[in-house]
Amino acid sequence: MKIAVAGIGYVGLSNAVLLAQNNTVVAVDISAERVALVRLRAAAARLARRLLPRPAGSEHPRRAALEHPRRVA
Repeated sequence: MKIAVAGIGYVGLSNAVLLAQNNTVVAVDISAERVALVRLRAAAARLARRLLPRPAGSEHPRRAALEHPRRVA
């Protein structure tokens, strides 16, 4: 599902993050500074996920099943 969130203050950002776990979310705000900060933190989070090793057993079962169809999670 595609969802748009207007305003990325305390409530809007929290809702956008929660909804983005299972949906495509676009968040907008009138503050360019706030948008830049969210983009910067999102980019840092993506980089950290790529670079940091995951602890054993922390793999999401549904994602593992999709990536490894023969493996039952």
